[in-house]
Amino acid sequence: FAEVIEEKYGQENVTQFDVATVSENPSNNTTLRDAGIAGFVGLFLVIAIAFIVFYFDDSVKYSKNLEKDLNMPVIGKIVHGDVSQKKKKNSKGNNEVMLVSMPKASVSESIRNLRANLSFSSVDKGLKSLLITSTNASEGKSFVSANLATAYAQAGKRVLLIDGDLRKGRLHRLFKLRNVYGFSDLLIDTRSQDYGKYLKVTGIEGLTVISRGTCPPNPSELLGSARAKKVIKNLLEQFEMVIIDGAPSMGLSDSIVASQLVDGVAIVCRDGKTNRADLTAVVEDYKKIKAPFLGVIMNDIKRKDTGYYNYYEKDRSVADQQTMVGLNELADAIEASRQNNYANNA
Repeated sequence: FAEVIEEKYGQENVTQFDVATVSENPSNNTTLRDAGIAGFVGLFLVIAIAFIVFYFDDSVKYSKNLEKDLNMPVIGKIVHGDVSQKKKKNSKGNNEVMLVSMPKASVSESIRNLRANLSFSSVDKGLKSLLITSTNASEGKSFVSANLATAYAQAGKRVLLIDGDLRKGRLHRLFKLRNVYGFSDLLIDTRSQDYGKYLKVTGIEGLTVISRGTCPPNPSELLGSARAKKVIKNLLEQFEMVIIDGAPSMGLSDSIVASQLVDGVAIVCRDGKTNRADLTAVVEDYKKIKAPFLGVIMNDIKRKDTGYYNYYEKDRSVADQQTMVGLNELADAIEASRQNNYANNA
């Protein structure tokens, strides 16, 4: 090697001290250290992202101090539909009407508790008509309306469920009904005094539905008309309970106008989805017009600390089951007593 260098570069004082060898091991093995640093940085980024998401998340979330957090009454807590796909496949009837398809599911029991809460909240003044709305779409108002109406019907009441969302109402699809001669058509038909063709019978005893009907260009004007007041007044003479599934309230005046037709208004909000600022703004809108605001219905609660979760699916004490049944029976007794008092006074 030294001779080659001397010959190539013309140097005469080149000396070779040793022969270079290839090392069998890495000269700078930092794999473990690099993995540790990467893991630490990754963990830090995950925590940072989670903190940012949590900090900027302004959605309404279920908690044990929910009423205090929202600064408004919470009249119902509907748990997430914890029904397996296998059970849904084997169930009878429409899957969204849980009180029919899965009457023993925890979500069905929470709907019955909502019915009981509404009865207790209106002991002094009878609640014969109710508007159910939400802040925005896809928060579960139609689901709650359909199941609550079913709960009242199963308690022996004559119930009318009206699709008051004249823009995108879907109760006719939920109950598998034809969307002809609907609520909008009834309001437009000022000459008709016979509502028979607008009343659609469901497969649920005691429950009648008026579908949405033709989408009108002026839904809020129809709902605020004298015709609407007259129609609701006449329907209240035929039914013991009228529930209106209204349009979302954020950015639309339809449900705000319709609130003047009923005895109570309930707003459905979805756990982890409904924006807190939107909910507060909508509630303020109803309070400004002195609407009969009853409270908020918390829907799709996925946390297992609600007290309702798997009520029928897991073993519970007999005393607990008897307590819940007793509450529902007491609510029914209150309603029956009120109806008897009205009949005697009449």
